[in-house]
Parts: sequence; C-alpha cells; structure tokens
Amino acid sequence: MAIIKIKYLILLTVTAFVSCKSEKDQNNFIENNDDFLNKDLQKNNLNGKVKSVNKYFIDTNEIRTEYYWYKEFNDKGILVKSEDNRLDYSNLIITCDSNDIPINGIQYFKTSYFDYKEDTYNYKYKYNLQGLRTKESYKSEQEETIDYDLHYRYNKAGFETSKRLFKKETPVSLDSTVYDKKNRIIKQLHLQPDTNQFYRQIITVYSNNSKKETHTLHRMPCSSSYAPEYQFEKLDNCGNPLTIIRIRDDDTLYSLKFKYKYDLYNNWIERVSYDKDSIVGIGRRDIIYY
Repeated sequence: MAIIKIKYLILLTVTAFVSCKSEKDQNNFIENNDDFLNKDLQKNNLNGKVKSVNKYFIDTNEIRTEYYWYKEFNDKGILVKSEDNRLDYSNLIITCDSNDIPINGIQYFKTSYFDYKEDTYNYKYKYNLQGLRTKESYKSEQEETIDYDLHYRYNKAGFETSKRLFKKETPVSLDSTVYDKKNRIIKQLHLQPDTNQFYRQIITVYSNNSKKETHTLHRMPCSSSYAPEYQFEKLDNCGNPLTIIRIRDDDTLYSLKFKYKYDLYNNWIERVSYDKDSIVGIGRRDIIYY
C-alpha cells in the first residue's frame, strides 16, 4: 500500500539544480552556468521563458473535462509549483532561497485509494558543489511510516544515472539510466529488492531518416506473468510523437496518431489524438510567458 503511494509521489517529485558553499558562490554558479538555467523547462520539453502551463482536455463539443494539470516556473526556469488532478489531487509548492534555488517544499495529497483521504508531505533538498541535487527527503505529517530519502548520482555531463529510494535506511527501489553519446536515454532499469515485486527494464533504440527521428521502447518486465512490450514512436521536429504503437506478443495494445498546433516558441498548444480516423482525445495547453 505504501509502495503504490510512493510511486505517485516519485512521479510528482521536482528535479531542480544548483547549490554551493555560500550564497555568493551559489549566485556566481547560477549566473555562469547556462546548463542550470531553464533545466526544468527542458525536462518538460518547453521552449522560451515559460511562466506557467495549464494542461487540460476538452471533448468534441469544446467542453472542458475534469482532467487538470498545472505547472509554474520562476524566471530562471525552475519549477516552483505543480498541481495535478489526473488520478487524485496533488499540489506541490516549492520554497526557494534568495537566489531562487529550491530549498524545501510541501505537498498536499488527496486520494480515495486504500482509505487515504489526504496527507501532507514536507520536502528538503541537498546539492553538491556542481549544483546537482544529491539528496531529497520527505516525511508525512499524518503518518510516521512515510519517511523517505532519495539519493541521486550523475555522469560527467550532469545527467542523472541513478536514483535510490530508502525508507529509514532500508532500500525500497533503485532506478538507473544509461545515455548515448548525444545524452539521450537508451536504457532504464527499475529494481525493487522485495522479491514479490518484479523489476522493469526499458531499452530505447533511436533511428534517423531524412526528416524525422524515431525511437522504439522495448519494455521488459522480469516476471513470467508479463510478456515484453514494444512501443514504436515517430517524432516530429519538436520531439513530440506523431504516432505511437504498443505491442505485446502478437497483440496491438493500441495505435494512436497525433496532430499538433504550435505557438511562436514551438510549444504545442493543442494536440488531437486519433485511433484510426476517430478522435479519442483533444488536449490543450494554456502557456504564459515572462
């Protein structure tokens, strides 16, 4: 029960970068490190100086549905607020220091699953001298059993290679990532030491033709009850999928096509999903810039 809840939390966890010995060192690091600036925007595949993004769905009659997803960034491109109502309600608010660097956060979480009605989590962050987050801790105000630490490691280029989750020094899960020479993810591994929980491995293969890039995701759960899955994607020039096909054994789980409308910064503001010739979803994003 706690493990399932942790999965929701990990998906909502913020990844921001920077810190130094002193406030002066920290400020110098930020001003002279272009890789740090806009890092959270890059992770969300956003261009330009985005202030906020509000994503939602509408039906074919232009009526907005209940689906809700909102993110807010400061002027350095760091995520400072995230609100999500896709499965249950979650609201994460980040507090920054005088250099706009995240130092702690608080998350409000509501769900109807497993009799959890609402909960509040307190986050604290630690960084190394290169400005990369090394540790993230969060505790529940309502439940003493929710007391976790996340430890991060990186390669020389500053990309995350492992994320280890501990519950009061007891290992819960390990996520590792391998990159190619272009710093694109080519292999991901999720491991849980509990023998009753299988681990997953995802291998991504990239290929290029004259105009488009494609990649294939090979999902391999290490459990006899699950067959490997293959997901084939064709991407447009902005890195968004034009087609997605997922196959397990000889069965096609789904096959979707997408059409987009973009703003002046090449951020999509409308995405229409098709199953064959039928519209199955219309997503929109209201984007505000600095």
